[in-house]
Amino acid sequence: SLQRDHAGGVGLAQGADWDFCTVCHQLGIPFVGVVPFPGQESRWPTKTQQQYRKLLSHCAGVVYVSKSPPQDNDEAKRMLNKRNEWLCCAADEMIAVFDGSAGGTGNCVRYWERLHGRRLRRIDPRELRC
Repeated sequence: SLQRDHAGGVGLAQGADWDFCTVCHQLGIPFVGVVPFPGQESRWPTKTQQQYRKLLSHCAGVVYVSKSPPQDNDEAKRMLNKRNEWLCCAADEMIAVFDGSAGGTGNCVRYWERLHGRRLRRIDPRELRC
């Protein structure tokens, strides 16, 4: 949840999560990184891994939903969904940058709506004008 003194938990997924973390860091707003498993960045390009580790260093705290890495891609997907579920259960508000497509963000939004109803702030990136 976004409050005056802290931004709450952030899933640290590439894209909007990273942008949000960067802005929070620049404004001095603490946030907690919620990571699905240790080493989630291990398959990413080296430069992306470095950016991710820099974001981790700016977190006020880090929560690892699973203490061990996945054994295969299917388990990794389940752990990513568990991270999203953890965020939904821990928060009282959510901002989702979501275009309506299938995938992890869509799963997270649907889980949120099942738990909390429609108290969701949604930003559709297709509607943004630069």
